[in-house]
Amino acid sequence: MLEFAAGRSDLAPPAREKLDTVTKALTERPELVLQVPGVFDAELDGAALKAANLEAAIDERMAGMRQDPNAALLLASEKRRAAMEALFLERYPREELDALAAAHVAPAATDSATDGTAPAEGRRRSKPAPPPPPPTIDLVGYLDAVRERLVATMQVSPDELAGLANERGQAVTGYFAAAGAIEPGRIQIKEPVAHKDRTDEWVRLRLELSAK
Repeated sequence: MLEFAAGRSDLAPPAREKLDTVTKALTERPELVLQVPGVFDAELDGAALKAANLEAAIDERMAGMRQDPNAALLLASEKRRAAMEALFLERYPREELDALAAAHVAPAATDSATDGTAPAEGRRRSKPAPPPPPPTIDLVGYLDAVRERLVATMQVSPDELAGLANERGQAVTGYFAAAGAIEPGRIQIKEPVAHKDRTDEWVRLRLELSAK
């Protein structure tokens, strides 16, 4: 049994170790053939692919941003925020974005010199207190909330899931091909299949050995 990270088809080191064991078994028993099912988990892989599709959309939007030559260069973090907000406004009304921002406003810090708690005599002698600083936004929490809403709008097609399943099967057969120890005819990729053989973050692929 091999495990793939959600939404990915690359072989992790533990999977490579298991394939080395399978290679040895196939070498010692030439009558065996290996069937590799292409597998995907619609829920786990679907969520990961939605997140990846969103990141691709953000990167594309950032790459397409025009920079005003008279304005200061935007930091990458500022461009990312602008890209995410632009994508959000294509999917939701402005009021919902404003509500998310308002929900992540951090209260301004105050002290006894500016919060009106100084003694009356001291207040009469001192200069007028400066206005309190404007409230600041919890940018990390705000952008996480925007991202969560955006991910929910992303689509993953059946072809994307089937393609991921095929890529996983090809990663396995490619590993054997690179080793050069097993004849290609003894390794077969089966049709993509959806299942829920998984852990919290990993999708399991069960190799099948049979006689010729």
